[in-house]
Amino acid sequence: RDGAAAVVIVSGEVYAELGRPPAMRMIGYATQGLGPGEEARAPIVALEKVLRPNGAAKPTPDIVELSEASAAQVIALSRALEFDDGSVNVHGGAVVRGYPLGAASAVSV
Repeated sequence: RDGAAAVVIVSGEVYAELGRPPAMRMIGYATQGLGPGEEARAPIVALEKVLRPNGAAKPTPDIVELSEASAAQVIALSRALEFDDGSVNVHGGAVVRGYPLGAASAVSV
């Protein structure tokens, strides 16, 4: 299946000029690299940085979209971050939806 997707991130002021309500709100981001043999843990560490900055209390998001290509990775992330199973990828994940490579987050919006 061929396809493409894109996301354009703009300020609230630009959205106001366009007369459109925001489609989503970015609350944070993080990057993380780990040594050989630990790369599968990198998303866990990065999400910890975003969801629990400075040791903050664990948030309980209503819906979590984990756009990992592997179901095993989604399970590992969900368990490590103690997400409720009923809130993770409720509309299916990247593989289920048949997204083009690298487009999972763009298509999720």
